Amino acid sequence: MPNIIFKNNTDLPILVRTWIEPMKGIRIMNHVYCSPHTIMEIYSKDDEWYIDNLFGEKKDFDAWNDKGYKIRGHLGKIQLQPLHNRYTIHMFSKEFECVQKNGIFIFSISSENP
Repeated sequence: MPNIIFKNNTDLPILVRTWIEPMKGIRIMNHVYCSPHTIMEIYSKDDEWYIDNLFGEKKDFDAWNDKGYKIRGHLGKIQLQPLHNRYTIHMFSKEFECVQKNGIFIFSISSENP
C-alpha cells in the first residue's frame, strides 16, 4: 500500500482524493487538501490518487475564479500499475499537467496554457 510524494506547483489549492480503510472492511474516501506550492506524502489503499477541485469552502472556489479557472471536478488521476511496477498519469484537463520527476508527482499549469 504505497504512498506518493505529491507537489502542488501552482498558486491554486487542489484536492487529492484517495480510498482508505480505517477499519477492516470499512472503506472511505479521504480528501487531502493541498495548498499552493506544498509537498505532501499521500497514502492510498487502492493505489489510485484523484486530483480535483471540488471544494467545500467558498475561499477555494474564489481562488480558482480569481485566476480565471473554472471548477471542473476531476482534473487527473495517478495510478500504480502493479504488474508493470510503474505509475500512470491520466489528465482530464488540458489546462494542467502532472509529471513524475525524481519520485515526486508534480502538478502544475500546463506549459501549453501560460
